[in-house]
Amino acid sequence: MVKSQCADFMAEVSHVWDKTRHKDSGFMCTIVQGTICRGDMVQFLNCDGEFIVEEEICTISYAQRTFEAVQKGDAQ
Repeated sequence: MVKSQCADFMAEVSHVWDKTRHKDSGFMCTIVQGTICRGDMVQFLNCDGEFIVEEEICTISYAQRTFEAVQKGDAQ
């Protein structure tokens, strides 16, 4: 986990899958601080805190259900 003083949320990413012709790219994560919402711009950092990419959150889903936001402690 990267420690940051200015983060609105922090998440530990457990799995990332690439975009294919059948599905968009995505990632599975556990929120460890704050809340993440659809439309948020997020920055992906590696374990050393170095920038990888910035993307917009388009969908938050779990087992066929879609959410507008997920916060620490939600069962996702």
